[in-house]
Amino acid sequence: MPKYSFSIIVTVYNKEEHIDATIESILAQSFTDFELMLIDDYSTDNTELWYAYYAAVDQWVQVIKQANQDVLQARNTGLHLSTSTYI
Repeated sequence: MPKYSFSIIVTVYNKEEHIDATIESILAQSFTDFELMLIDDYSTDNTELWYAYYAAVDQWVQVIKQANQDVLQARNTGLHLSTSTYI
């Protein structure tokens, strides 16, 4: 049985300027039965500082770090690890 109704998969690579607004926008929605999967494709900037904060304080945020591959592989990682009915 799926843990959540749906998953939101966000691929991340060196987006420290935008990741805060992206996460805040998703978390500001009224739905609560979801997981927010942030797939970090080996960022080299301070992106990790932002998403680590949200993962620590919000139960819906899950962070997966992977070796630098590409956006397609990052999305596939999210699809593979999702625990929801819908993506």
